[in-house]
Amino acid sequence: SKEVMKDMSLPNLIILKKILQRFHQMDCKPAVTPFDANCNLQKYKGDPIHQLEYSQVIGSLMYLMNSTRPDIAYSVNRLSRYTSSPRYDHWKEIIRILRYLKFTSNYGLHYTKYPPVLEGLNDANWISDNTEIKSTSGYIFTLGGAAVSWRSSKQTHLATFAPQQLNKAPPVHLVLQLPHITPCFNPAQQHPAVFLRLGR
Repeated sequence: SKEVMKDMSLPNLIILKKILQRFHQMDCKPAVTPFDANCNLQKYKGDPIHQLEYSQVIGSLMYLMNSTRPDIAYSVNRLSRYTSSPRYDHWKEIIRILRYLKFTSNYGLHYTKYPPVLEGLNDANWISDNTEIKSTSGYIFTLGGAAVSWRSSKQTHLATFAPQQLNKAPPVHLVLQLPHITPCFNPAQQHPAVFLRLGR
């Protein structure tokens, strides 16, 4: 039978190398995770740093995140909240993302013909420290073995208990918008299966 789509990979090694070179991190020590879960980041606390360079790094990381690196979505979103007045602690975590990207420079999105199933996963966290009043939610949709849509962001409403956190997360309506891409993987499947899992 005729193949409708061949396996496809979307690496971003060239762009990643340019980012590391631009911000002088080609020789940095690699890190195995993009974010330190134990760090306590706060606004207006600590030594200030150059706001323009911080914004430039955030912009570069956002481009990479939105194209092929959903694994840094949470870290970049969290650190982008301090762009207006970055401090040294925020810069340290920015460097950690760059170190992680060096460690995972061969990572990318690899799509296959199977499974031609659109699957969505959604979760939200409890407020992590006393400076936050809103939770962070995230979602990811996968198709053909890799991500096709993802996001991590602070919730726009205040949730008081866990089910409310998930209900306020945004991805459910995207289930109605994304299935149109499934025929790219299997044109014969006019009504693709769609699964959505909520975090607990």
